[in-house]
Amino acid sequence: MGPMPKRTLHLSYQRCVMPDVLLVLVLLMVFWFPIASVSADGGYEGCPSSRMTLPLCEHGRLVHWQAFVTANGTLGGEGYPQCVTATIDGTELKTESVRVKVGQLGGRASQNAWEGGGLTQTLNGDGRQVSIGAQVAVEYFSRSDRRNLAGGLFELLVNDVVIAREEVGPIETGTFQSMYIQGRTTLPKDAYILSIRIRRPFLSTPDTPAPYQYVRRVEIVGSATSHCRKDAQ
Repeated sequence: MGPMPKRTLHLSYQRCVMPDVLLVLVLLMVFWFPIASVSADGGYEGCPSSRMTLPLCEHGRLVHWQAFVTANGTLGGEGYPQCVTATIDGTELKTESVRVKVGQLGGRASQNAWEGGGLTQTLNGDGRQVSIGAQVAVEYFSRSDRRNLAGGLFELLVNDVVIAREEVGPIETGTFQSMYIQGRTTLPKDAYILSIRIRRPFLSTPDTPAPYQYVRRVEIVGSATSHCRKDAQ
């Protein structure tokens, strides 16, 4: 009869400890595993976002960007670039886009001379390999011409090196063409210049119908850090 109380105490002790262990395991499952989930913007929860959108306009003015023109190029003349709210298929976009009307500034038009201009800004690099993309578009309307032979050549440049390009050729009047251009590059570990260049091989004057070019969105997407990728696997 003497050992019985010890056995009872021992069994009672085990029953008290096991629920605590299970509780700890449940808490770990609830609070640990969500940290490794993938977030909506392509990064990982609990890690810095890997997507950065560069604002274009704010209250009708360029934000951080500077306009430039090529040697014999124009962005459309006085009043360009413009910050506008575009309407596509009857739907007004919520964010402002940059609108230009690029081409050769003057002289005799030459189809061998691609002229125009674009936007540029200086950013800080971190040595990572990234993807740089831009949502762009071309719109054309003319009461006299059914189409224009060149919608425009869009290029993304990092330190004057082209990393992506897309050309819109002949475009019919009354149409709007939208596309996404994207290129990969390894950023330097210091300041670098990001440019969006748009050109055409024809004249662009205030009195001549010519296509409008739009820059609607610019973003930089980099891989998540190795620490974040490991946690997410």
